[in-house]
Amino acid sequence: MKINSELANEIASRSIAIIHHNVNVIDNNGIIVASGNHKRVGQKHGAAIEAIKKGARITINDDMEAERYENTEPGINHPIIIEGDVAIVIGISGNPAIIARYSELAILTAELLLKQASEINSSNWKKRVNDSLINEFIEYGEHERGVSALDKINKNSNLLNIETIPIIIKTDAYTIMMSEVVDSLLSKLSSMIDSDRIILLNHNEILLLPPADSSISSIIENAELAIASQLSSFKIGVGINACSPLDIRESVIYSRSVIDVGAKSNSEQRIYKFKDMAIQCLLKELESSYLSSFFNKIVNNLTRHTQGHQLIETLELFIENNAELGKTAAQLDIHRNTLSYRLSNIKKLTLLDPLKFLDLLQLTISIHCYRKEHPRKKIWIESII
Repeated sequence: MKINSELANEIASRSIAIIHHNVNVIDNNGIIVASGNHKRVGQKHGAAIEAIKKGARITINDDMEAERYENTEPGINHPIIIEGDVAIVIGISGNPAIIARYSELAILTAELLLKQASEINSSNWKKRVNDSLINEFIEYGEHERGVSALDKINKNSNLLNIETIPIIIKTDAYTIMMSEVVDSLLSKLSSMIDSDRIILLNHNEILLLPPADSSISSIIENAELAIASQLSSFKIGVGINACSPLDIRESVIYSRSVIDVGAKSNSEQRIYKFKDMAIQCLLKELESSYLSSFFNKIVNNLTRHTQGHQLIETLELFIENNAELGKTAAQLDIHRNTLSYRLSNIKKLTLLDPLKFLDLLQLTISIHCYRKEHPRKKIWIESII
């Protein structure tokens, strides 16, 4: 597909208005045809040329990586494929760690405009526009842009006001779904759930909004089979029951978080349900909280003791065994009285009694924080979920 300057400039200006970072539109010859930085128009873009050759996203993380390519800055360079060929490359300038999520809005905008230019049918066009609005609402929520997107959604659909359990399908960060794969996958999913309830959020995420009274387990199972026929690496995150736009948005965020946490604790698993892993997600949030230092200090009281590491191992096994004294003593191959003595020492050193629920909860969180700094192979926290 040959892109004209008018369409290229529209893509650049709309994308820049969405993400507030410079956007370059590069044609399929690797030439910048539109940009927020007009001095770059007409120049070759080395990273974009590489993206065209590979048909895959090229991410430039810093100035050192940028020096490998001609006329290139740090950022994300994403090829948009139409009918099997790279039509354009969208180049978003900036730190990829900061712009990664919002860049998908710019890419989706460009794809929508290209699809429109390619004269896709009216119903599909409206669907993709609605997908873009839903994505914007999820990103911005109650902020002005999120409210504006929700108003537009509600004018055309009642989708976000119907009780649902959101399901996120996410591919590997390095597995970008191309148009043909997306079309095939959406077709398979639409045989299980109404197509209006299938939202393409970006090139790595599909959102399903099945009615809460439908067979969610069956939908998840069939969706996994359908995706596995198209992709080798993916995860499915299942949120909680939600019946209003803000509740649905929150549940989508839960779905994303449970994938992030679950993929680290059990990478072999494909399906993660928030209701089963809420504690793990809570602990993940705690890691970046000011409270983490408080819990770290609790374990420090143990590590300073001459038998500190033995006490920590004992406490971990006690937690794994759901505070069962007999089972823990048997696994440690010690007398039950010896175990009681060790738990008593833990109580003296931390002022927290492992035999009391709330105290044991604090000790559990403390051990979690400690193990993030001093990991061991076994993920013990799974055993208490």
